[in-house]
Amino acid sequence: MNSSNSPLPSRSDHGFTLVELLVVIGIIALLISILLPALNKARESANAVACASNLRQIGLAFHQYTQDNKGSLPSFGPDTNINPLWPALINPYLNSTTGEEPGRDYMRCPVMTRGTADYPDNTLNTYGVNYCQVFSYDLADGTKPWYAPGTKKITKLLPDTFLAADAVHLLVYSPQVWTFNADFDGNGTNDTNISLGWEAKYNRLDPRHPGKTANFLFTDGHVTPIVITEWEKNANNIWNSGK
Repeated sequence: MNSSNSPLPSRSDHGFTLVELLVVIGIIALLISILLPALNKARESANAVACASNLRQIGLAFHQYTQDNKGSLPSFGPDTNINPLWPALINPYLNSTTGEEPGRDYMRCPVMTRGTADYPDNTLNTYGVNYCQVFSYDLADGTKPWYAPGTKKITKLLPDTFLAADAVHLLVYSPQVWTFNADFDGNGTNDTNISLGWEAKYNRLDPRHPGKTANFLFTDGHVTPIVITEWEKNANNIWNSGK
């Protein structure tokens, strides 16, 4: 066959030109820049939902505990920083028999990564109870500290009292006892008691979800996110609505 009669190679045989390749790369980069914020927002929302689910399960465990203990919620613990603390007390109601504790060893909020700049302590718990408005601890001699007169019975709480919330510790200090005396986030409103150490921000509450919100578990079992500025104002008296 005469080579002079062979068809000339078409433009498509050479693939993309450099200009076409750059255009494709530009389009892909544009799509990524458009979609990435939406994907990040979706991931943040999914994390908040997973966290709220954890708190609902903890709420169910609290209620099951009260049914077996004449309406009493679990004590924060028998004494300061002495086990068993409240996560260990409700652990059996979460079908865990390994000795691990909810919020610390499992059922952790996916946002809270220990060992990071925001959460440097690798032993940190994910959720804290309303202390001392609802939960308290018993001193070794059987007496009660002046600021925490004993954990309340669930029947003595109104539905809109918060039991637990996103936190960096096992407890969230009540501003009605540990008064806010510093403006941690610089928004013009005091929100922190600086005597509490590095966890002092928001008295150990942790607004780690979109819109600077924290998930709150209430007496009636529902969980809802609350904006930190509403929490600062004790909106709807969520700290202490006892009967």
